[in-house]
Amino acid sequence: MKGAGAESWKYTNLAPAHSVAWAVPDRGAPAIPPAPHPVCGRIVFHNGFFVENASFLPKGMRFTQDIHRSMPAGKDEPDSFIADMNAAHRQDSLTLTVSAGVGARDPLEIVFLAQGETPLRLAPRLSIVCETGASLRFIERHEGAGTTLSAICVFLDLRAGSCVDHVRIQGAANAAYLLETTHIHIDSGASYTGFYYTDGARLSRHQVCATLDGPRAQAQIGAVALLRATQTGDLTTTIRHAGPGARSSQSVRTVLGGRARGIYQGRIEVAPGADGTDARQQSRALLLSEGAEMDTKPELNILADDVKCTHGAATGSLDAGALFYLRSRGIPEIQARGLLVEGFVSALLDESPEQAAHAEIRARIERWLGAEREIGS
Repeated sequence: MKGAGAESWKYTNLAPAHSVAWAVPDRGAPAIPPAPHPVCGRIVFHNGFFVENASFLPKGMRFTQDIHRSMPAGKDEPDSFIADMNAAHRQDSLTLTVSAGVGARDPLEIVFLAQGETPLRLAPRLSIVCETGASLRFIERHEGAGTTLSAICVFLDLRAGSCVDHVRIQGAANAAYLLETTHIHIDSGASYTGFYYTDGARLSRHQVCATLDGPRAQAQIGAVALLRATQTGDLTTTIRHAGPGARSSQSVRTVLGGRARGIYQGRIEVAPGADGTDARQQSRALLLSEGAEMDTKPELNILADDVKCTHGAATGSLDAGALFYLRSRGIPEIQARGLLVEGFVSALLDESPEQAAHAEIRARIERWLGAEREIGS
């Protein structure tokens, strides 16, 4: 596979997927689960195909199906492997347009449902255009069952003064391989806020490339991953400051049990002339067992003056003092460890943009902790 041996893939091993005989899915009539909270609209993909009869949009938003399968990949992709795989095997491609000045009270839900009785290879693509001054809140959801290999491309084009709040909930099946690239273009005065939650898939890689292309452009990314057993979770980001006076921040928290492997590669690039840039990046990881592993690779590439760029990374185990304090108050060890883990990730969850998804994510965290009968085993 092209790009699989590149530097940015050195921590993520796709070899187990090579031995699987992947089949091409058929367009079917799936049963689509209802949204868990009020939404203003819904876009559903099932096994890579757009499900029109389960999708609807509010006034001021419209979608069109792209008929040209040879649409180009994102020009700023740090690694084109996922985009190339999507282009080679694509099922349906859709463009969502949010008209200028439009907003909605409830979030839009975008569902990628992957289900296969036999191993299936899936490749949907979604482009979102927010016209000048538009506002979009959306929850991207990954669910499914069986063994699937997904190569998903999502493109966001934020025109001047537009605003996007994006929550991604990745709860794919335990046997799934989920690869996704999210490419974001942010124009002058536009802002993007993203929160990515991950607890699913055998192997997942979410590759984010955001280009801040004008004055006062902003991007804020928070991410929480809970991984156990032999799961691999990879978040690879590239934030490009192409214009002056833009601001970005990244904060990532990863919890690892069993022999799970977490990966965070975060790169900040400041182009010539992007003076006044303020870019921050932080990664913190909590290892609950001796077999867990966290690989962190922060990078800064600064080619401008008068900038503020920082990065930090820390990996460790549960605080022994805090654990002792809780146990001394009569709290059983397993429960005490769970409370510390919940506190570690909840601080970041509180900063996520979409309140409608908070209860759902907290319930997922509680289920994850409940399944860890012996945290760190």
